[in-house]
Amino acid sequence: MQIRTITLRCSYSGRSAFYFQRPVPIDLQPHYGKKLMKVNLRTSDMGVAAKQISRVPPDGRIKADG
Repeated sequence: MQIRTITLRCSYSGRSAFYFQRPVPIDLQPHYGKKLMKVNLRTSDMGVAAKQISRVPPDGRIKADG
């Protein structure tokens, strides 16, 4: 039996979904009014969340939903 380990970078689990978060650069914090950008991944499945997070570019730029 093989055990698979999943690491979700820059993420946390809320009540019913996983979230991805990245810090806002200091010079852009006044524009956005916050220190963290959080995106609801809209899934409670760790495997699905891992796939979505793996699609985020290495520079960490994320697009918030509309």
